[in-house]
Amino acid sequence: MGLIDKETIERIKRENNIVQVAEKLGIINNAKKIGNKAIQINCIFHEETTPSLTLYTNTNTFYCFGCGETGDVIKLVSKNLNLNFPQTLKWLDPTLEIAPEINSDEAKRYLKNHSISYESQQKFDICFTKTWIGKYQYPTIKFKTPGGYKHRIFGCDETKYRFEKGSHHTLFKTGGDIKIAVITEGEFDSIRTYQETRYSCFSPTTGNMGFDEKYASEFINFDPIVVAFDNDNEGKIGAKKTIQILKKQINSNKIIQIEVPEILGKDWCDFFSKGKTKKDFDELIQASLKKRGGG
Repeated sequence: MGLIDKETIERIKRENNIVQVAEKLGIINNAKKIGNKAIQINCIFHEETTPSLTLYTNTNTFYCFGCGETGDVIKLVSKNLNLNFPQTLKWLDPTLEIAPEINSDEAKRYLKNHSISYESQQKFDICFTKTWIGKYQYPTIKFKTPGGYKHRIFGCDETKYRFEKGSHHTLFKTGGDIKIAVITEGEFDSIRTYQETRYSCFSPTTGNMGFDEKYASEFINFDPIVVAFDNDNEGKIGAKKTIQILKKQINSNKIIQIEVPEILGKDWCDFFSKGKTKKDFDELIQASLKKRGGG
């Protein structure tokens, strides 16, 4: 949970009349007025017919003389609606801005789950940092592209990726084998595929639809050129576009397409994390080459 300052919490307690809140919750039942600063209602925390849950308007607190349950207006809402603390504050004050819940370990788990080796982290200048989005900082994996540093952001609904100021969209390159080129949908798929095969791997830094005509000249001397996008619908659309662009400048016989078998996941990080190896990757290439040759 993002930090919420004590003053804000106290303000919400002070400004929310507990009787009015109880009315909004629809829990006012068999009410009995107790002086000018309290009412008693049937308790919502235990069964009863005689009111014993007392709501104190001067403190916006409650106490049940039957079961002993006690608390403030925040607890009353939280227990009644089964909300966590920040959700309860938001219910009581819809204008409240609350920092999202962020797990700082998520970025580290991402690299671990994708099995990005220490060697690859060093080669591609991958490191952990934080990125400001609006008022909040989010855990981030930062890595270098030919156009500058790119951030993979975790826990932010607004965006997953951001380029550092001065960076620009380009073609990510791993280096490697000078004969076989593999074009993947994302940088981490390229890194993992390079890590396992040592083939020259590439990916547009703007995602599945980011392959530009100016990139095609990079592949003139490669054969085969393996287009290996994710196997979901977006990946298929991106792969189709990429192949169409390549064919404008390169002999189509050099271009093949492969996908991760669905049983093994969606992308190449999934593929290799399932225990598949360079041999398995090469078998997919060979199967596609046979189709290309009509064999």
